[in-house]
Amino acid sequence: MVADCVWCKVHRCLPQVPQMAPHRVQRVTPHLRLFSAVGVAYLGPVTVTIGRRSEKRWVALFTCLAVRAVHLEVVHSLSTQSCLMAIRRFVCKRGMPQEFFSDNRTNFLGASKEISKVARRIDEECAEAVVSSSTKWDFNPPGTPHMGGVWERMVDGPFQLADALRDVYRRSQYLADRMWERWYKEYLPGINRRTKWCEERRPLNVGDLVFVINGQYRKAWIRGEIMKKNNGHG
Repeated sequence: MVADCVWCKVHRCLPQVPQMAPHRVQRVTPHLRLFSAVGVAYLGPVTVTIGRRSEKRWVALFTCLAVRAVHLEVVHSLSTQSCLMAIRRFVCKRGMPQEFFSDNRTNFLGASKEISKVARRIDEECAEAVVSSSTKWDFNPPGTPHMGGVWERMVDGPFQLADALRDVYRRSQYLADRMWERWYKEYLPGINRRTKWCEERRPLNVGDLVFVINGQYRKAWIRGEIMKKNNGHG
């Protein structure tokens, strides 16, 4: 039978796109404190003039995963220390998040390691003011930019969005309640609709043999074996 033919399985198989993964739970949980779950991204470099010389600067973008609020901090370099300084300024203004999310970048990896080290050695009072030992930092796997789409999309126009959201946050508790009411009725149903990859497929499992599609020609495809699974998020 064709279904049992190994040659047919290898040379006639067609690529199958897996079903779109559900949203992170932090994106669909209401009534959390603002910036409880934060995505981190960098903008830049931006050239600034200091006296008669020009220098490069970056901007650290912190976005709330639930309501998409944006906070910006100027970063002087791509070092771990500069990243930590931006995080501390952010925490002083917005409070310590429960979770950080970011791409797998060197400066963010270094910052997370330093935060963990500090949390182990400082006393309770400093931990409350600087960093919480319960704060987590989650990194996307390498080569998965779609998993950081929540904060990467905010890079396109953070300044206009920040100004608009700043006015909203200054309103009364009544308007805050109305916002969550609309969030339930208008926003949540909209993002739960899958716009593509709608067909249900058998999920890939560890040990499955696959093709890594590279271009249109089958001869260029690479054979592989699933060694570890990562859950994708949009």
